[in-house]
Amino acid sequence: MKTAAYSVATFWISAVLAVTTAQADIIGPQASGASKELVVPDALLPELDEAVATQLKPLMQLYATNDYAGFKTAYAKISATTDTLPAVEVFWAKLLITNNRTGDAHKVLEEYIRDHTEDPEAFMTMGILAIRTGRFTDAWLNLLYSQRLMDKELLPKGRTKLVALTMLEARTIVAESRRQWNEADQMYQKLQALKPEDQSIKWRYGRSQVLAGNHKQGHQTMVQACQADAKLPTATLAVAQLLVDTTNWSKDSDAKSKVESWYQQAIQEKETDDKAIVAYFKWLVLDNRPEDVKTKFETLPDAIKKIREVTLIRSVAARYLNDLATAESLLTALHQDKPDDLEVADQLALVLIESTDEAKRGRALQLSERNFRAASEVEQVAATAAWVQLQLGSSDVADRILSQLASRGPLSPQTTYYIAELLKKSGKDVDSKRLHQIAVDTVGIFPQRSKVKELLAAKP
Repeated sequence: MKTAAYSVATFWISAVLAVTTAQADIIGPQASGASKELVVPDALLPELDEAVATQLKPLMQLYATNDYAGFKTAYAKISATTDTLPAVEVFWAKLLITNNRTGDAHKVLEEYIRDHTEDPEAFMTMGILAIRTGRFTDAWLNLLYSQRLMDKELLPKGRTKLVALTMLEARTIVAESRRQWNEADQMYQKLQALKPEDQSIKWRYGRSQVLAGNHKQGHQTMVQACQADAKLPTATLAVAQLLVDTTNWSKDSDAKSKVESWYQQAIQEKETDDKAIVAYFKWLVLDNRPEDVKTKFETLPDAIKKIREVTLIRSVAARYLNDLATAESLLTALHQDKPDDLEVADQLALVLIESTDEAKRGRALQLSERNFRAASEVEQVAATAAWVQLQLGSSDVADRILSQLASRGPLSPQTTYYIAELLKKSGKDVDSKRLHQIAVDTVGIFPQRSKVKELLAAKP
């Protein structure tokens, strides 16, 4: 779940869980020209004494040019005057991590640790690196060892104070990822004691309680945080979306009932909250209940109906119901309002290509080709371009685009369906049927799901 509620310190720990306003690139200006001054990455500033951070500023040019020898010499002069800096190898690895050079960072740390087996921050950084690469058991082991070394006071006091928050954040993320809820609870208690003014920590604590199964308590904790900081994500809607993401609601009727109850509560709390309405409608579509979306949409105030996201999900529901006239009407109005909206143009192309009107089919080709030129790296855009080509008889073009998509990894059910249809036209019925089944079994927006289910059930 994405939220701006994470601290800057959390960002460099985890690219998977943390979403923040901090810059991901270490020295940003490289890509846009050399006119801007190079600075210490924002993500590392909480771990640095302000005066020391200023002293480190000139060293960023040495890092940018990969001059490790020069960096090491300059760094040694600064670290000799303070106990607030880690070993140069560890700091260099941290810079590499903030720049997503995880392989290089691992090599640096591995070589350093070989000769420095009792440097707490080296193992803490190795644990953070493991988090960044999704190796949570390795992270747990490294952080546990690091904590034991810290407990022995093997890290200078000046440095210990500065990395305390980073260590707690890392251990909290690992505890949650390993579903060690008691430990996560302890970590959040310590985080709140360390930064009582930071309501995002309380909000995340509530989120953790929800994930642990304590929905009401977690919701209450999140509500308290939201009352103190209105910028935090709405608690009730957050609970609903967490349950969608973490429970087997599609096969568990009790879980499904809880999801719907939380969504309805979120809307009742604020009937004009279009974010809650859109999230609820999307979930109803995923639950194959487009008729419910149609009915509930009609009860909305006109001002809410006209909101782009609300109209867009209503058009998707219309496609599920094979009501292409309604989908076309809604999408055409949105497209006329904002012709450069790629998502709207994409959906409109998918509707128009199903028409028997050749002018509309030609318009579908124009829209999909324009989108493809603008954003061919986006799966949905590329898949739509391929589907339009396939529907117009250009199987070779569709094959080329879909082959490129297939090489990228896991695909949406919609794209998988397009590949299945391409194989079907090529006479590869066995492979086509297998992919049709995968499309049906994959969660995601897929208007043809019911039709494909019927076809699979009808075949021997």
